[in-house]
Amino acid sequence: MAIKFNCPHCRRALNVKDHLAGKKAACPACKKVLTIPQPAPAPVAEDVENLAAAAFAESRAAADARAAETIDFTCPLCDEPVSFNVSEGGKRAQCPKCRNIIKVPLPEKKDPTDWRNQGDNLPSGARRDTAPAPEGAWNPANAKLVSREALEEAGALRPDKRRALTTSQKVNRGALAGAVAFAVLVGSLAAYKSWARGRQDDLVARAAQAAEDAQDKEAGAALHRAVGEYVLRGNARTAGDDAKKEFDKARAQLAGAAPGPARDLLLADLALSEADLGGVAAEVDGGRRLKWDEVQKQLGHTLNPRHLNSSSWGRFHALRLTSRKLIELGQGTTAVGLAAQLAAPGNPAAEESLSYEGSEALGVVGLEFLRAGQKDQAERLLTQAQARPQTAPSVVALAVALGKPEPKAAASAEELDLSMIGRAEGQARLGNAAPARAAIRPEATTEVRLRALLGIVAATVDAGAVDQASLDAAAQLAVEAANARNASPWLVYRLVVLAARAGQPDTAAKVADTISDPVLRGRAQYEVLRARLKGLREKKEPADEKLLAGIDKQSVALGLAYEAVARHNAALDGGAAKAVEAWDEAVRPFGLVGAALGLQDAKK
Repeated sequence: MAIKFNCPHCRRALNVKDHLAGKKAACPACKKVLTIPQPAPAPVAEDVENLAAAAFAESRAAADARAAETIDFTCPLCDEPVSFNVSEGGKRAQCPKCRNIIKVPLPEKKDPTDWRNQGDNLPSGARRDTAPAPEGAWNPANAKLVSREALEEAGALRPDKRRALTTSQKVNRGALAGAVAFAVLVGSLAAYKSWARGRQDDLVARAAQAAEDAQDKEAGAALHRAVGEYVLRGNARTAGDDAKKEFDKARAQLAGAAPGPARDLLLADLALSEADLGGVAAEVDGGRRLKWDEVQKQLGHTLNPRHLNSSSWGRFHALRLTSRKLIELGQGTTAVGLAAQLAAPGNPAAEESLSYEGSEALGVVGLEFLRAGQKDQAERLLTQAQARPQTAPSVVALAVALGKPEPKAAASAEELDLSMIGRAEGQARLGNAAPARAAIRPEATTEVRLRALLGIVAATVDAGAVDQASLDAAAQLAVEAANARNASPWLVYRLVVLAARAGQPDTAAKVADTISDPVLRGRAQYEVLRARLKGLREKKEPADEKLLAGIDKQSVALGLAYEAVARHNAALDGGAAKAVEAWDEAVRPFGLVGAALGLQDAKK
């Protein structure tokens, strides 16, 4: 019987007689020495392996079928063996031992049993390869990976000879990587800004709804004004018109409110916000701002004497603040128009006071031009004011400060007092605060002396160097006047504002608490709070809500104070807006819009 096999070296088919099995011989083709393998044993039966596989499968089938029906495991709580139906796999069930609820594991996936992979546990008829491999036979189990160097030497693998990148290629690839990173960063920032803007808009929407529902007209007006400010600062395409709508709602609510200091102060606040409506041509064309002639009409409606009719002090307070802002914005003509409006016929005040109020209004705005360094415009207003018959302190102060002749005062005591008040401020604006203070007649009434000291303090605060002696004297006199109630509370309020501007909140607080009028007292305390917040802002420190305890609860100033604190804290930390949700329902809307404004401030 012949032995047929292939040469292990050249794979040539060979055929030798079986008596040569196990001997060495040379391959007739490649001449290399090989060992002749043993002949393959004759099969005992053709289907031995098939029979063995069937027998092995039958022995395991019953066990596999039983195992497939149940899930057997140990309870993790009582450590007892338990068994569940396979349908309970992955579910929670009650342990039959400890009665606790446990999770039944999923059944294990088992591949079909292959008897060939059972190692030593093969069927008795299965073939076992126990004979040693022929010498020189190739065994894949002994195969090893060929090294890269060997493959390159054999020519099967070409060495990596990639050309080095040029400087230009490196730059281009770096630029591409940078562009991709920048695009990812921009996308992330845009997504964050969109989320933040939506969060702020939600806060403002809730405040706007509270403004619509407010029973207190003054509180509703204050909220509408704040919402309008937020909308305007957002610079959306319709910001100008949308903000104007909110401001119009605020004015409409104030028109229905009772005359008094609260309405006058809120109208002044509204006028300051409306001054920001105007913009340059590009902003107007884009819808983000309004034309200045439209803004002038808005301000004319807001500061109309028919609305500001509770006191001349309220009118001058609003005119002083608004004209200052308009001049800073380069809109001095609009400021002059507002002054002329107070002097125009039709003013509801008595006819004899028309000349006085008109002159005083022109003098107030003239002093603001002088403060801004616009002497030519200040002189023009002085000329217009001096054409009026009655003496007005602001006109006298403007003339002295400009080095012009003082208006001639009548011989009455009242006219002489008005001239003295104006002269004190004019001298202080020339840098002569001490002589001006010494010139105040001690026999004059408390109100006259207080007005003269206020003029000196205002002049020095505007110059950036407050005269401390005049401020202290005014504070002492203001407390006495407030306790005796022999001077207008508006004068005491103005001193609080000046002291707060001078960075002296403690002095301002001492004076504020003595004001008899609850509305002006609350607003004065609010000005003190704003001064304290300015100091905290410079140190980047949050405001403690305990500061709010110093605000009287009888006026809308309390809501404004909550708005200011929320705005301050949100500007430092966006998470501070969450604290507003816990505030009392009456002041929460002010906190909501304040937080939204603060988040805007943080982006500026």
